[in-house]
Amino acid sequence: RRGGARERGDGGPGGVPSRIDGVSTLGTGHPADASASGDGATTGKTTRDDPGSGAGSSAFTSTRLSRGGAPLSIKRGRFRGHAKTFRPPDRELSGLNATDARVFVLAGAAASDPEAPALLDQFLTHYVDVAKVPASHVMVVVHAGEGAEGAEGADAVDAMVSTLRARRVFHEVWEGEALLFSAVAHHWENHLANAGVDEEDWIVVADLDEHVTPPPGQTVPSFLGSVDEMGYSLVRGAWVDRVAESGELVEASGVGSMSDAFPLRCSVGACGGGAGV
Repeated sequence: RRGGARERGDGGPGGVPSRIDGVSTLGTGHPADASASGDGATTGKTTRDDPGSGAGSSAFTSTRLSRGGAPLSIKRGRFRGHAKTFRPPDRELSGLNATDARVFVLAGAAASDPEAPALLDQFLTHYVDVAKVPASHVMVVVHAGEGAEGAEGADAVDAMVSTLRARRVFHEVWEGEALLFSAVAHHWENHLANAGVDEEDWIVVADLDEHVTPPPGQTVPSFLGSVDEMGYSLVRGAWVDRVAESGELVEASGVGSMSDAFPLRCSVGACGGGAGV
């Protein structure tokens, strides 16, 4: 993937801050109540529509019917090592101001993407250093692949795990077939529920190149705190593409923030001027 702050092309719910309604899945939100500018996303309540996977589970399976009609369970992969428990600190120990909302950021990173380590570094720089979401409120699933794919991506997995450990970010490494978003959402749902996340909290589900940016002078927790005070439960933002100074979609470097690496804001295909735009 090249460039930054771009809308995902697979139709999935990328870049979505969501309000939790009790214990909820991280899917479709309700209609908007408020608006925010920035390298944007959608914010809203979600509701539980499917049962999640069992708490503490370290593997997912898919069930299909054999020719005889009997269910056939096919393992898709497993999280590396022992099952982990997500334990964010109590609010008073998280460094938030009294009027800040508690916000959790969830993301996936695929080792098969050669730019993933650089994008992950920029992602954490934005959300933790710039947007001021506590590192303890971030969860990342690293997809290591399997077989030859897993071997080829081993260096990328090591690099990303090293970055996440240095940042003290909760992370898990998935070894196996690519997970469906619904499976990851249910897995995250269990972590959040066990950690006591409730309807007062907000969730950001984003791809590595999707950076939710609040209005100038605010952090993501302070902005969503003000949304709480106004009584809104949903926020929509505008998509903004970022490209290099040349107007090109170049590879991510992982040095500094994405706004520094890709300073031009536009809609790709409408900016004009550079090759690849």
